[in-house]
Amino acid sequence: GPFTSAQSRDHIINLLKKEPKLTVLKGCCLNNVIIGAVPVLIRDHHYANILIGEMIEGEICPKNVAEYAEKINLDDKILLEKTSFLIQTTQQKFYDYLHFVELIARQIGELGLINLIQSSFISYQKKVEKHLKKNEFFLNEFQRIANIGSYFYDIKNDNWKSSNILNQIFGIDDKFEKNYENWLKIIHPSDLDMMNNYFQNEVLKEHKPFNK
Repeated sequence: GPFTSAQSRDHIINLLKKEPKLTVLKGCCLNNVIIGAVPVLIRDHHYANILIGEMIEGEICPKNVAEYAEKINLDDKILLEKTSFLIQTTQQKFYDYLHFVELIARQIGELGLINLIQSSFISYQKKVEKHLKKNEFFLNEFQRIANIGSYFYDIKNDNWKSSNILNQIFGIDDKFEKNYENWLKIIHPSDLDMMNNYFQNEVLKEHKPFNK
């Protein structure tokens, strides 16, 4: 605006750097021009400022306008004309407005914190995924070389998942419906009764680990 000089802006920003809190400057240019600034904090880190434009408290003094116009090398009539664009206020109204902006700044800070947390989580998640993919690669290589496989059986839902190597050993593909009934079908007939009894009695009833 025509009243907040660069010096005034620098001054209020320097004050915020030293102590980031709601800050008000009055009489920094014209005697009854008042400006304010609110810092935006995220995790107590000072990220930005919201500067509040000039407002007029009371009536403009032509003598004060003329003195300031001479100081900044501007025609006092032009400067006086521009005062009509300033919002008239009282000290109470100005502080009410300032505290409202402070609330907005706090909400911006909270949103920024949420974004930081989400960003950190996504970054961590990507690292975990990368680590798991690396481990999965080495596990698959180990199983391929050793010609062994791995599986997971969900007893409650009667569904099991197996590694590619185990699928190759069993001679099945992704279309094969992996449940208990079909598992029995791929067991050699001479071992079928033994494996069925072992699973039903020792694994399900006695809760022993499956190790056959």
